Amino acid sequence: MHTNTSVLGLMLSLWLSISGQAAAQSSSALTNLRPEHPRLLFTQATVSSRKQLIASDPVAKGMYDDIKKKGEDLVKKDETGQYSNSLVTYTVVGGRLLDMSRRALGNIETLAGLLPTG
Repeated sequence: MHTNTSVLGLMLSLWLSISGQAAAQSSSALTNLRPEHPRLLFTQATVSSRKQLIASDPVAKGMYDDIKKKGEDLVKKDETGQYSNSLVTYTVVGGRLLDMSRRALGNIETLAGLLPTG
């Protein structure tokens, strides 16, 4: 199993590709919005290249499997039918909510990153 560093590396790669696409868009996002889906975080070309990479590179496949396992754990229901692993509650730690917002962002990025790659 790959280390957390491998998962973080793949997540960083994903974030950098998303950030680069966002920076490239002009200020009038609705005017330049691509009609095809996916269009917000990924393009179809990005999804296709990621799928090819996962299929051809064992390291990328291992990283993807680790992230997929994390995503599956996030949407796993407990005995009461609640999504307890992905639940982010309003908990103030040290007068701040930074820990909770980071956890929520991590959950969102994990699940959003898995959606187009199946």
